Amino acid sequence: KLFPKVIHWFTQGRLELNNGQAVLDGKAL
Repeated sequence: KLFPKVIHWFTQGRLELNNGQAVLDGKAL
């Protein structure tokens, strides 16, 4: 599921945390 935050992180290309899940380059790990 791609949330607005995830899309934003994808554009940033940074490692962020989404609901406890690591999101790297817009890909849920």
